[in-house]
Amino acid sequence: MFAGLIEFLLDRSTEATKLCKDAKYEVLRTIVSSPTSESVFGIETILRFKNYIREGPVYVHVETEVAIEGSS
Repeated sequence: MFAGLIEFLLDRSTEATKLCKDAKYEVLRTIVSSPTSESVFGIETILRFKNYIREGPVYVHVETEVAIEGSS
């Protein structure tokens, strides 16, 4: 139904500037605050949008690696 739209909205790497990241964040906040958003996008997608909002517009997921002495 929304080919590529959800992925685009949730992908922080598509925006190069803070202004654009903030704009996308505001779009998601507006969608989530709409009383009809769940019926349009579905509960799973709205939960993903809410997670994005909770993390913020400039969140970066970091993988942690633990080095163990003596391992190769």
